[in-house]
Amino acid sequence: LSPAVTSTSPVGSSPGSTPRLTALVPQAAGSPRRLVLAETGVGPPAAAEAADLPGTVVAADAAGFVVACGGPSRLAIRQVVPEGRRLMSAAEFLRGSSVRIGSRLAGADDAETVSR
Repeated sequence: LSPAVTSTSPVGSSPGSTPRLTALVPQAAGSPRRLVLAETGVGPPAAAEAADLPGTVVAADAAGFVVACGGPSRLAIRQVVPEGRRLMSAAEFLRGSSVRIGSRLAGADDAETVSR
């Protein structure tokens, strides 16, 4: 993640603003839970032959994880706020989550298509 990621400011970093980037995380039992993407950046572009569905986790390391966005675009996720939890690093989130490389996150419009 680190060498090829372009840094961005945390979402909602100005006083009084609210983070808006969210995803739904599949759960073993029950409905998906909301995940606020608090700090993101541009991830390394995909190889020309990559055909990952948007929302698929394609890489993870100590700095966070990378999600496919369609085509060669990738989103690097560094800090998150899981539903009902505090702000944490993406790596810390992954240690306690079922999300792994190959897992698929979804947006609110895709709630029925979140893979388990």
